[in-house]
This record gives sequence, structure tokens and C-alpha cells, in this order.
Amino acid sequence: DVKIEVGNDTIDVHAEEITGAERDRIYKKQASLYPQFAQYQQKTKRTIPVMAFTPKTRR
Repeated sequence: DVKIEVGNDTIDVHAEEITGAERDRIYKKQASLYPQFAQYQQKTKRTIPVMAFTPKTRR
């Protein structure tokens, strides 16, 4: 679990790595929106992780 900043707000979230075909689909979409983003993967042999953040509910 982590905290992220969105604008001026800090939000408690659960972080989860997305893998496989879903990771590839999301990464491809990101790269189509920001072409320089695709260059990051070309410059390394490791797989750049894709993360999903889900807000934690208050109890």
C-alpha cells in the first residue's frame, strides 16, 4: 500500500503490478499517447512495470 499525489491531494491506495497481455495493452496505449514513452522500453532489456492504483476505502 502506498500514498500517491493527485493534484494537491494525497490518496492512500493499493498498488498492484499489471502483467502479461493486459500490461502490454496498457503500455502500448501509453506509448501511443506519448511517443517518447515507447523509447524507454527500447533503451533497456528489462520490462518496465505497469502499475494499477486502487483507492483504499475508509472504514
